[in-house]
Amino acid sequence: MSESLKILIAEDEVHIARAVMTILKKSLSGCNTDHAKNGEEAVRMAAANDYDLIISDWNMPKKNGDQVLRELKENERTMNVPFVMLTARGDRDSVMEALKDGANEYVVKPFKTPEFIAKIQGVLNSTSPDKRRSAVDNSKEVSLVDLIVDKFKKGEVALPVLPGVVTRVNTLFESEEVDVEALAKVIESDAAIAAKLITVANSPLVRGSSKCVSVEQAITRLGLQQTKNYVFAAANKADFVADNKLLKGVVEDLWEHSLATAYCAKALAQELKCTDIDTLFIMGLLHDIGKLLLISIIQELAKVREGFDEDAVLDILTKLHCEFGAALLKSWHYDAGFQDVARYHHAAFNSEQVSCELLIVYLANLMVREIGLGGDGAGFGEALDSEAARKLNVSAECAATVLMHTEQSLAAAKQAL
Repeated sequence: MSESLKILIAEDEVHIARAVMTILKKSLSGCNTDHAKNGEEAVRMAAANDYDLIISDWNMPKKNGDQVLRELKENERTMNVPFVMLTARGDRDSVMEALKDGANEYVVKPFKTPEFIAKIQGVLNSTSPDKRRSAVDNSKEVSLVDLIVDKFKKGEVALPVLPGVVTRVNTLFESEEVDVEALAKVIESDAAIAAKLITVANSPLVRGSSKCVSVEQAITRLGLQQTKNYVFAAANKADFVADNKLLKGVVEDLWEHSLATAYCAKALAQELKCTDIDTLFIMGLLHDIGKLLLISIIQELAKVREGFDEDAVLDILTKLHCEFGAALLKSWHYDAGFQDVARYHHAAFNSEQVSCELLIVYLANLMVREIGLGGDGAGFGEALDSEAARKLNVSAECAATVLMHTEQSLAAAKQAL
């Protein structure tokens, strides 16, 4: 590898570009980086300089990454420069499109640093275009992704049914007035959830002068919306169970991250004085539901197929969970707002309808990494530096308060649930 490595980063989100440049400089000896803030600038800079590698986002102003790629491959000066597509898109069609247009590698955001650097080094170490790694033909991880996508498209994946108690609670809340006695009877039909609800009502999370001994008393103390939230959280946890030893730790971390994101989204909504705070809690709870669906598929496939090591599983979850989550929520009859949160919580501005709810869950998903849930602990700064934080006017003081409330609520809920 050259001692004076020159890499162009084309990325309109400054904080992401800065993070990628930092990772490259720390990981690759003698690495120098340039930053293009849009596709047009990337094409111009690539034509004017001799780069060893170009890393480009897909969605950018003026020219998208796929347009940049095609123009560079048509230019004799830049046609042989290795190109890596860096994007939130993880579906098979996008992978195939990028590779067909001449990309040497494809990295899906968010990524883990070791995986990212391994792919970059693989491209840089290639001695000729013929030897460059093909993410579809030669990668064990992508072939597993390919297999799961094909099974999904063929209708061979059975979508799980929304838990019965959740369905019945939803039905009750669709009426104009929710009757406490009727709600208690629905919750009592699931003994495990009923017991957990009473435990929550008696926990430090909810202070009361006397001990609750019935579901109806618990509902009265918690309130209707809080009761609904805890029913969802308890039912959600019941689904996060894995028989496979490899997946058990992944599933436990996933449930904790989902619950933390739910509390963080709710706390953000309260700080921002949003009207539908409890909806934000449910959105946060369900934002990663696609990973749960994928884990159930992986458990079945792992019984008959090798290759599902931890790295392969995490790669599958990263690349596919957004689209799979949106599909699952659609089958459960959740509205477009919930589906958008599942699909775009890593790339909020890719949505055609960038709602306040989507931005809040996007931020919450980043912020909980600061308390060690769902990432490398670098989420706080990234969240505050994001366009979403600017649009919502979230200050550092506000974010710190939200994280404090999130940690407190999460600790108490984990004990109760």
